[in-house]
Order: sequence, then structure tokens, then C-alpha cells
Amino acid sequence: MTTKKIKIVSVAAILLATMIWGSGFVVMKNALDLISPLYLIAARFTLAGVIGAIIFLPRIRKLKFRDIKTGMLCGVALAAAYILQTYGLMYTSASNNAFLTTTYVVAAPFIFWMFRRGKITVRDFVAAAVALAGVAMVSLNSGLSSFRIGDLWTILCGVAFAVHIFAVDCNTEGRDIISFTIMQMAGAAVVSWAAAIIFEGAPPKSIISDRTVILSLLYLSAFSTMFAFVAQVSAQKHLSSLTASLLLSLECVFGAFFSILLLGDPFTLKLIIGFALIFGAIAISVLRYPPKTAKGEESPERG
Repeated sequence: MTTKKIKIVSVAAILLATMIWGSGFVVMKNALDLISPLYLIAARFTLAGVIGAIIFLPRIRKLKFRDIKTGMLCGVALAAAYILQTYGLMYTSASNNAFLTTTYVVAAPFIFWMFRRGKITVRDFVAAAVALAGVAMVSLNSGLSSFRIGDLWTILCGVAFAVHIFAVDCNTEGRDIISFTIMQMAGAAVVSWAAAIIFEGAPPKSIISDRTVILSLLYLSAFSTMFAFVAQVSAQKHLSSLTASLLLSLECVFGAFFSILLLGDPFTLKLIIGFALIFGAIAISVLRYPPKTAKGEESPERG
């Protein structure tokens, strides 16, 4: 296969991954009517980890204790992000949840600056200001009194994803990305099960008896988690970080599209402007990095 065809296939693979992630917001929204959020997350990561371990067993066998420990610790940050996202989804629309989640792209440079004293540019502040304006348009329909708690949880979820990106960036050098990610899923599963048992009591029967819940979990685990991640990682090896980041940010667009189409989320001019501002902030943020050659380039992490 020629280099051009490989790049076309890689772009298609990332677009497919973002479509799957976008549809995942709708699947989660429907599943939350039947199962509590913590058990939904716990079951999702458990199944995804098991599927990944089976598929990539030879890689898992090569893991050292240090890799397992750091992977599972990064899984704690991942669990926090998904818990906040899922609770947010309970109290806001799926389209809001999709767009507000992706503010992690804008928050990430500030997290790196706080812990690594990296450089913050004027572009970062512009991106943050544009994102804030977009969040206001999306979340405030008639003043501060209209702000929904679900929007707040989702914004905090974006911050948690930014922390997760930082944690992964500090711990992935020289490691096998796929097996490391499976360990993250294991860590996220352990944290989620513990939190679910403590805060939500005994596991609901629907987790093993309700057909809709089972199908939702299988979709979220097999497709939204394992398949989409493998497609993302495999494709990004052949694309520049700029191209990959812009393509990955389309997740929020697909999330809003499926939410409006399948869930009947409102489609107003104010929402369109808010979504456009958030997407614009994402574009401004990722454009801070000059294009690089694809060969040997590290993949930007997604939650």
C-alpha cells in the first residue's frame, strides 16, 4: 500500500473512531435510565480490559510490575474523568456533554504549565477565552440561574481528562501503548467497582439481566473503548499530531449530531454558536503545535 493510501485509510480510521465515540454519548444516555453511573463505568472498563487482554495477551505477558503499577495509577485519573462525565450526562443533554467534555484540549496546556512549568502562549489564553464564551452560550440559556449541575460536572470532566493526558505523557515513554492502556482500564475498573459498592450499594440485577443494558455495555466496551482506541493508535502513527488532533476533536461534532438526531436534543442558533466557539477553541489550541512528520511520533492521548 502506498504512503498516500495509508494516510487515507488512517484518516478514515480516526473518523470512524470519532463517530463511534460520538454515538457512545447516546448509548450512555439511554443506558443511564436503566443502570447507575458508577456500575455502568465499572462494567464498561472491566469488559474492555478483558477484551483487550484476550486480544493482546502476548503483549500483556511482557508487562513488568512497574508498567502495571503506573498504568493502573493513570487509570485512577481516567476513572475520575469518566465518573464526572457520566454524572454530568445524567443532568445535561448528550450534545452539551459531548462538546463540554472536549474542553480538555484547551485545559491541557495549563495543566502542563502548572506541573511542568511549560510555556503558556497568548494563543492558549485566546483558546481558553473562546472556549469560555462557548461554554456560556451552551450552558446559560437565561442567566446564571439556568446553569445545570450536569454542565459543571462535564466541565470538571474535561479538566480531569487534561490531568489524565498529563499523567499518561509522564509515564508512556518506552512503553507499549496498547498494553499500558489495558492496564489503565484495569485501574479504572478497580476504582469504579470500589466507588460503586461504597456509594451505590449492591450491583443492580439489570447489569446481567436487562438486554438493553447488556447490549449497551458490549457496545461501549468493545467498540467505544477497545476498537476505537486501537483504530486511533494505529492510525496516528501515520499522521501528523496536528491532523490527528483536529480529526479527534470531531468527536464532539458527532456526539452533538447523534444526540440531536436520536435523542431529540434542542438545535437552536445559540447552541450552534456555542458549539462553534468550543470547536474553534479546540482548533486554536491544537494549532499551537507545528505539523511534524508522522514517523515515530507519539500519539496524543484521548480519554
